[in-house]
Amino acid sequence: MQTLVLIGLLLVATYFMTVRPQAKRQRARQAMLASLAGGDLVLTRGGVIGRIVETTGPTLVIEGRDHVRLEVPRDYVEGKWNGSQALAA
Repeated sequence: MQTLVLIGLLLVATYFMTVRPQAKRQRARQAMLASLAGGDLVLTRGGVIGRIVETTGPTLVIEGRDHVRLEVPRDYVEGKWNGSQALAA
């Protein structure tokens, strides 16, 4: 009986230490991606920094230096850029 209680406690501890924090980070990321709008300065996973000029469903058009426009999937955005680091979710 004590073994079952110990196993149960280990499973609960594992849930609160791994699964729950990951789900919380994922919800925060989804909220950040949903809140992206035109004019936001963003950093992509590939290291491209640009300003959002157009949002079209699952893709964003960002404008980098020299007025270069790139269309990237919304999921490729790492976070909003504040000038020195990404404000990731």
